Amino acid sequence: MTRRDRVVIIIINKFPYTPLLPCTFMRHILTIRYGVLKNTSDFYSSFNSLKKGDSVIIRSYRGVEFGEVVTKVRESPDDVSTENLGEILRKATPDDKEKQRKIHDELIPIEFKFCQKKNKRPQTSYEIG
Repeated sequence: MTRRDRVVIIIINKFPYTPLLPCTFMRHILTIRYGVLKNTSDFYSSFNSLKKGDSVIIRSYRGVEFGEVVTKVRESPDDVSTENLGEILRKATPDDKEKQRKIHDELIPIEFKFCQKKNKRPQTSYEIG
């Protein structure tokens, strides 16, 4: 038995009437709106400092994206599977918000114009012979 083990035993024995509860961690499930098309999906987080309206960085099936919390936190036991849920990586920083604003205001219109140009090409008709 190490010295650290003895310290833990002494502390536990000091309070003999305190029941030891099983230590279970809770995951926090939130619904996030993300992407250009404003998809909504459930994501899990191990921290509880998020609230409705917060901007977050998430990992979805498409990669790392910017999103916004749209529901209150729901708690779920740690042993529940999170296979079908994305992960909230962190709360968005001011730099993240600036990058998102730049994408939304500058890059999306450029891509939209490019698609409009490509769509104006003359349509070719194909004959199956």
